[in-house]
Formats: sequence, structure tokens, C-alpha cells
Amino acid sequence: MLNDRDVYGDGTQLICLSVLKELLTLRVLKLRCNSKYQYLRLEYVGCLKHLRYLDISGNDQITTLPDSICDLLNLQTLKLNRCSKLESLPRNTKDLISLRHIYLEDCNGIKSMPRGMGQLKHLKTLSLFVISKKERYCQLDELKELDIGGSLKLKNLGRVSDTSMKRGISMARKTNINELELEWKSEDGDDDNESKRIRDEKIGEALEVSTARLKILKMSGYKGENFPKWLELKGLDNVNTIASSNDGNEMIVLFPLLEELEIGRMKNLRDLVSLSCWSTGAFPNLSSLRIFKCPKLGALPPHLKTLKDVTVQGECSDELLYSISNLSALTHLHLWSITERSVLFGAGYMALMFDDEAQLGGGGVRSTFQSLQSLTIQICMKLRRLFDEGMISNISGCQNKHFINSLTELSIGYCPELMISVEEFVENLNINNNSLQRLYISDCPKLVSSEEADDFIALLHSLRTRLGREKFRVIFYWKRNRRRVN
Repeated sequence: MLNDRDVYGDGTQLICLSVLKELLTLRVLKLRCNSKYQYLRLEYVGCLKHLRYLDISGNDQITTLPDSICDLLNLQTLKLNRCSKLESLPRNTKDLISLRHIYLEDCNGIKSMPRGMGQLKHLKTLSLFVISKKERYCQLDELKELDIGGSLKLKNLGRVSDTSMKRGISMARKTNINELELEWKSEDGDDDNESKRIRDEKIGEALEVSTARLKILKMSGYKGENFPKWLELKGLDNVNTIASSNDGNEMIVLFPLLEELEIGRMKNLRDLVSLSCWSTGAFPNLSSLRIFKCPKLGALPPHLKTLKDVTVQGECSDELLYSISNLSALTHLHLWSITERSVLFGAGYMALMFDDEAQLGGGGVRSTFQSLQSLTIQICMKLRRLFDEGMISNISGCQNKHFINSLTELSIGYCPELMISVEEFVENLNINNNSLQRLYISDCPKLVSSEEADDFIALLHSLRTRLGREKFRVIFYWKRNRRRVN
């Protein structure tokens, strides 16, 4: 037992750690905390001169750590995950000369890092680094000589100073990072002026991220119109050469191991990869892509042969939607909060289909959603139709006559203006097929017109009989007038 005295109040047991004075040879200490138990007097931890491993994860009450922790000169691992109110590390963290791993996952309250972090020469893991506007705190350039790897989140990149960039913030030597999150957005405001866009591009360029071993990349709050060059297949010295073209020129692949990519809050972003680089095959192992609040983002590269799961949240372009529909390996598509569209696959989408038909020599439009199994459409408040009028006849020239051929799961919710005809359900969505295993529709009060109500309910009853209660839920009247198909 670590507690020699219990103090009760407000239903919480407060555990004093003075007993640690009697455990001076302790090597490993884990203080598991929750809403019922909280630890007092953490300064007693500083008595444990031989401590190698300290885990205080889950303590949602502490805001600071005692300076005495910096007396633990043999400490190698410090875990502070889920300490949500922690605002900073101790001022003299640099004195922990044996420290190899600092885990700060879900420590969202941290506002800055103490100066001297760059002196921790043995540090291999630092899961969070928060940039402060004030020079008295640690700046990003201090990390340039550290050989850290694993997972890293850089927060408030928009605050990187010119002085810090001059000293160098390149991450080109950090080749052991496999999960990276870059967050530009800070509490300094959300200005979207030209100088902010140029500055974000300048900071992004200076990062020079090593992409060779990245498996997960998340990027949000970036105001630049163009991705940094290290994300564009240009001038890369640290990527793999995997093949040669017929004329002997090298073919370079960006992010050869990346499996998950998340980008968000980039109002000006137009291209994931520049058009000139489409033929070189970026992201050869990408399986999951999440895009949120990137309204100008255009078509995805056509060579994403392993991309199976795509989420789009917020407004999106027809070019993006059309390129998604042509992904040959796509099995799961999630569309959320597309709040301004009245037609999901509308006139702009159809125009792209016609352009493709012309390029194919008039032999019918390209088959869409060849492998799609699960489709989710949620919280599209102005959406009235899924397909533009005439879409059914225009896709009849496809090898597969249905817009979506083999859905196993369809989920539609909170689309108050949406109306779908029986023909669209049967022909375009092909829900009356034997592959459908789950159907969930809720809070769509205008889903079916009164003229088609009987046919629609008959269709749903047949599906309900085949799928069973657990895999079938349809409620298509809004609020007071809800109607459930049983």
C-alpha cells in the first residue's frame, strides 16, 4: 500500500504519499488515478533517487508537477498520459539527464514546454510538443538535435518565431517517427489573410519532415494554399526509389509506408498531391483518409489502389467526390456535415462523368463505387436529393448498371430535407439486393413522398423480414411525428 493516511471529502479519497520516504530503493512507481482516488503531496516522489519509471497517467486534477521530480537523475520514463489539466512540465526538466521517454498523450491543457528540452540528449520519445509565443519557453528549434521517434504531435505551429526558424526547425533527421500530428491552429485567432497563408507555408517548408517511415499523418489548421515540398514529391532526398521509368528517370514515392492520413481545417488547400506528380505513385499503402473542412480540395490522385476507408466532413468539391467514387478499393465511405449541398451527386458531378465518357470514346461512363460496402450520410441539413435528375439513365451505360453495386450497410441520419425515391433506392443504391446486411435510417422526415409511401413501406417491410430487427432500423418522421417501420 502506498497510502499511510486517508482523507475523505466530497466522495473523493485523497491519498498522501509520505510513505514513499520509506521506499528509497524503489525503481518503478505507478500511481493509477481516477475520479474516486487522487494523490496528494507528489513532492515525496522526489525522494526516490533510484527511480527509473514513473507513471502518473490519468490524474485529471494536477495542474503542475513538483520541482522535486527533477531530482530523479536516474529517471528514464515519465508517463503523464490523460493528465488533462496539467499546464506544464517542471521548469528544470532539463536536469533529468537520463530521461528517454516522455509520454503526454491527451494532455490538452499544456500551454508550453520548459526551456532546455534540447539538452535531454538521450530522449527517444516525446509524444507532445507545444509551442509558446513567449521566448522564455522552449522553442521548436531545440528539438532539432534530438533523435526522437514513435508518435509526435506538434501543437501551435503558427507560433514558430522567425528566430526559431533561423536557428533551424528541420525534422529531416528524425527518421524514426511513424506517427506525426501537425497542428497549426492556436488560440491567437483565426485570421485568414495573405500574410498568414504565406507564413504557414514558410513554416511548413522549414519543417522538412522525413516521410520514409511515416504510417500516420494528421495535419490541421494549415492556412497555406500549397502543401510543403516534402509533401509534394519535390526535392526529396529521404524517400525510397522503388522503380525506374522506361526512359531511365527515377520514380520517387512519397510516404511509402503511410497507412492513415488526416487533414483538416485547410480552407485554401486545392491539391493533395500536385498534378505533375500524379504519375509517380504517392501514398502506395494508404488505407484510411479523413478530410474535414477542406472545401476547395480537388480530385484525389488516381493511383490510390489501397485506399479502403474515406471520411469527408464539411463542404467538398464535385471533383473530390467524383475521384472518391472512382477509387477501386474503396469499401467504406462516411459523409458528415455537408451542410450547404442540396444534391449530393449533382450537376457538377454528372459533368465530370460526361467528360470521362468522352475520354473513353463514348463507350459508356466509368463504373462508380466498384467495391463500396458501407455508406454513411449524416447531418446534411440542406440535402434534398442524393442524385440529380437523370442520373439513373446516365449510368445505365456502366458495366454495372447500379450507381453502387454491392452495399452491405447503409446508414442515413439527420438529413431533414432529404427525399429518396423508390427508384433511387432500388436502381442507384441497389438496396434490394442480397448483399445488404444492415439498414439504418433516422430523423429524415421527408424521406419518401406521399405518392410513393405504400411502395416504399412495402420495400422496407421486405427488407425488415430478411435482415431481422437488430440489423434494421428505419425512423423517417421527424420529432413528434416519428414513424418506425417494424
